[in-house]
Amino acid sequence: MTMFARSLTGKTTWHTTAAMPDRANHDRGLVAIVGRQTATEPRWDGAAMTSWSKADLRDGSGAQQGYFVNMAPDGDRNDGRFAGQMTTAGVEVTLAGTWQCIGGMGKCAGMTGQGTSQGRITSPTDVSTHWEGAYSL
Repeated sequence: MTMFARSLTGKTTWHTTAAMPDRANHDRGLVAIVGRQTATEPRWDGAAMTSWSKADLRDGSGAQQGYFVNMAPDGDRNDGRFAGQMTTAGVEVTLAGTWQCIGGMGKCAGMTGQGTSQGRITSPTDVSTHWEGAYSL
């Protein structure tokens, strides 16, 4: 297993929210985010990441889950899923959860891995995340 840590500063490229009629301040959202990573392992430093997620929020906090694709500078890629919690306190939104690698292409075919993640939504279009864990090829 290869242990690692990565960070990403990303931008929202698409977002939509629907208010649920069951109670006040209950929203469901969909979002797509893209960005470039900094990583402890050279193969993934500068890799592009795209993620798509959905959230079920009550009063700004709740469950989030989604999928990601990492494209390494050499063209290899891996993909996986993540799940966690979004928490809103005043104007600050934090993210915490787990991720799991479920496959890949090129040198990453058959890749598996898992770990934890945390992040912050710093504006309506900006997000920063950090995740760590281990993977094997």
